[in-house]
Amino acid sequence: MKIVDNFLTEKNHKQIKDLLCGGNFSWKKSTILPQSMFDLDQNLNVQFVHRFVYVRRDICNDVEVFYDLQKSEYFYLIEPLLDLIQPKEILRAKANLTINHGIRAKTGFHVDVAREIYCGKGMTGVYYVNTNNGATVFENGEQVDSIENRIVIFPNHWKHSSLTHTDTPYRVVINLNWL
Repeated sequence: MKIVDNFLTEKNHKQIKDLLCGGNFSWKKSTILPQSMFDLDQNLNVQFVHRFVYVRRDICNDVEVFYDLQKSEYFYLIEPLLDLIQPKEILRAKANLTINHGIRAKTGFHVDVAREIYCGKGMTGVYYVNTNNGATVFENGEQVDSIENRIVIFPNHWKHSSLTHTDTPYRVVINLNWL
């Protein structure tokens, strides 16, 4: 696991934070985890997401076929992150906004990209857009606090969970998965 504070320049971080934490960003309602994996009351299984990258793939005769890489109009926001990470291939890139529900609890351990062909071959990065008392918790008990402009990078097969926050109205992270 690698934790880097002040990952982006102040200018690049401010651009991301101002847009994602402002009132004019394009969010879609989603669940945090599939119902069977979510450890809290299902009424709390709500977050807002923005997919910066959507990759269309399929398996044909046991071979993965790449169809299309669609970028959102806000893809430029994550380019400074990608420039520093230098991925060979992006599997997924999205922003998550969770709401303060007044409790601190783990949402459920999971891996982001569960397809067997990627397991153990890629990396996951969580970039913290705003500071709050939420965190990313790993099965071994290690915890990375949500401090703005920090990134934690770890192998994509490591199970992790978000720890909900109680001290700010919302928690915003950018979740990256790559080879």
